[in-house]
Amino acid sequence: MPDCVIRNNVIAISPSFGFFDTGVELEQARGTRVLHNTVIHPESAFASISHRFSNSVVTLENNLVRTIRPRDGSTATGDSNLENAPDELFRDVAAHDLHLVSEATAAIDQGIVLGDAGNDIDGAPHDSGEPDLGAHEFRE
Repeated sequence: MPDCVIRNNVIAISPSFGFFDTGVELEQARGTRVLHNTVIHPESAFASISHRFSNSVVTLENNLVRTIRPRDGSTATGDSNLENAPDELFRDVAAHDLHLVSEATAAIDQGIVLGDAGNDIDGAPHDSGEPDLGAHEFRE
């Protein structure tokens, strides 16, 4: 059983925002599971998800992000994440509408089934085909 689950969140930062460091920062996090999150920010940000320090042992699955950064001896498992997520995957990044578009094949049905995924940010289950990456399950 994990100590903590961070799931189904959307973090969207406008390019005009002067300072943004990290969307999800995991320091001294042991047993934390980070699942189905969407974190989109300008290139100037440090990371979408960062895990830090040797005590941090985390699981990262089905996240849709710009960057994941390990630091200072931390350990992460999970390989069903999409980094460098382009704006074209989303309805309207400028308006912070990060619902997937039908052409987002890099994210749609690309996740793995997780028993503790919960419902997406709109309250729908991650069950339309294979799970989608990120906080929104694509629905027509």
